[in-house]
Amino acid sequence: MQLAIEFPIPHLKDLSKYTDFDFVLTHMVLENKVYRDFYLDSDRFMILDNSFFELGAALSGDKIMKAVRIMSPQEVVAPDGIELTEQFIKENKSELSELGVEVAGVLHGKNFEEIVQNLNWLTSHPDISTICVPLDTDFNLDPHLKDLPQIYQWMITRIMVLDYIYKNGYYQKKQYHLLGCSVPVEFKVVGQKHPWIRSYDTSAPVVAAINKVELDAVGKKLSRRPDYFDRRLSRGVRAKIVTNINLIKEWGNGH
Repeated sequence: MQLAIEFPIPHLKDLSKYTDFDFVLTHMVLENKVYRDFYLDSDRFMILDNSFFELGAALSGDKIMKAVRIMSPQEVVAPDGIELTEQFIKENKSELSELGVEVAGVLHGKNFEEIVQNLNWLTSHPDISTICVPLDTDFNLDPHLKDLPQIYQWMITRIMVLDYIYKNGYYQKKQYHLLGCSVPVEFKVVGQKHPWIRSYDTSAPVVAAINKVELDAVGKKLSRRPDYFDRRLSRGVRAKIVTNINLIKEWGNGH
C-alpha cells in the first residue's frame, strides 16, 4: 500500500519525502498559502481530501472545486454521503473530466446492510474511480466487540468490512483507500490480508512520536492538538517520526 501523512506545515519539506504520495486537505489549501504553495510545487500523485475528518462537516462542492482548480490533483474525495457525492458529480462532471481529475467516494453506513447498499452504489457508479473506507463506523459486526475500547471496535469492524469487500469480489471493481486509522497496528493486519488496497493516509507516526507512544503500543485514540499543523518539532521527535514511518510502511507492505 502507498502511504501519505498529514504533517505539520513547518516540516512538510523535511518529512514528506519519506512518504509515497500527497494527501492534501481542502480547507488548508484555501486557508494557508505556505501549505498550498508547498503542494503546488510537488509533482507527486495527489489526493485532494474534502477535510470532513478535520472539520467534522462536509465542505460545499463549490469550495472543493475551488481547491481542485488551484491544485489540479489526480483525485478528489467527494463530499461524504451518497446524496452529496451524487450531487457533486452531477454538478462538476464535465469540468472534472476536462481537468483530468478522478473522483473518490466515501463508504458510510449506519449498519452493515447500509454499508452493502452503499458499496453496491459506489462500485457500480461509472464516475467513481476509488472507494475510501473511513476509520470509524457507527455499528459493530460482532456483538462481543461492545466490551472493547471504541478504537478497537472501529479497527476490527473496518477489517471485517474489508474482508467482506474481498470475499465478494468488490475489490476488483474499484481502487480502495483507507482514511486514517484508530489503532496503527491495523495496517499490519490489513497489509497482510488485503494487499489489493491501493493506499492509506494517517498522522499516527507523527502524533505517536509527539506523545512518546510506540506505534504498536497505542491503547487510546491518537488525537491531534488544535495547533497540530503549526507545530515545530524537535530533532529527536522528527527522528522518531521517520522511524515510525518506516515501521508503518513495513506493516502496510505486509511485513
